[in-house]
Amino acid sequence: MDAIETRTVEQNGQTYRITIYADEDAPNPLEDWSEMGAILSLSRRHANFDPDGIEEAIESNADAVPLSYYEHGSCLWCVAGELPAGAACPWDSVRFAGLWLPDADTLESARNYGGRTRFHFMRKRARQACGAYTLWCNGEVYGYEVERIVTCGECDGEKADPVDSCWGFFGLEVCRVEAAAAVAELRKAA
Repeated sequence: MDAIETRTVEQNGQTYRITIYADEDAPNPLEDWSEMGAILSLSRRHANFDPDGIEEAIESNADAVPLSYYEHGSCLWCVAGELPAGAACPWDSVRFAGLWLPDADTLESARNYGGRTRFHFMRKRARQACGAYTLWCNGEVYGYEVERIVTCGECDGEKADPVDSCWGFFGLEVCRVEAAAAVAELRKAA
């Protein structure tokens, strides 16, 4: 497995190496997490292609949220009408590409909501699902490993002792922040 980035941090006489990798085993958040719902696509190229499910949901599910889709190198799922300015082009985007449907846990969380409050709640959850699913589809899930580097004064060699690792961070910057926090905790314990 190739590292995406490696950096060394020194403080108080301790040296740590933080290495970040792509998490190739990250599960699909729509299948593995609660309150993420489901995304149904109108594109035959997608694993979640389900035009019959979309037609049924349009007729019978008031909580269904229409989705837009953009693809140019990477993909982007978003709530319909919310494509970023650069992604709203006639060749690479679709205004109505599918639907987001709430799962049972989301419906339970919304049980006391009605009208506009429920409408906005469902759109917010659809945005969250689209964000996580887009990162997962694009392979933007990461993990880190932290090693303590010990230098041998006699031989000028170094030894790397693994001290922490964690995987499943959606977004590179999130992984960087969590790795730095882990090193800060290790420094406190040292």
